[in-house]
Amino acid sequence: MRRISIFGATGSVGANGVDLIRHAGGAAAYHTVALTGGRNIALLAQMARELRAEIAVTAHDELLDDLRAALAGSDVAAAAGSAALVEAAARPA
Repeated sequence: MRRISIFGATGSVGANGVDLIRHAGGAAAYHTVALTGGRNIALLAQMARELRAEIAVTAHDELLDDLRAALAGSDVAAAAGSAALVEAAARPA
């Protein structure tokens, strides 16, 4: 299974990347390591759940509680801020 991380998943280029993964088999074909985004927490959480990401990261520290709430009940970890983005980038994909 191929491993992938998508940074800026909620932006136009990132969303196109997520669409490509969907059309190529989604979570059944790709192991999604990390998805990152900005302020669109609902979309980031929806994508992370759909692709069964290991972690979803928002760039904005103040949105961590919102991201955690949006991912509640899933196996997707939530993180926020610049250090979390660096940590997500360091994960093997």
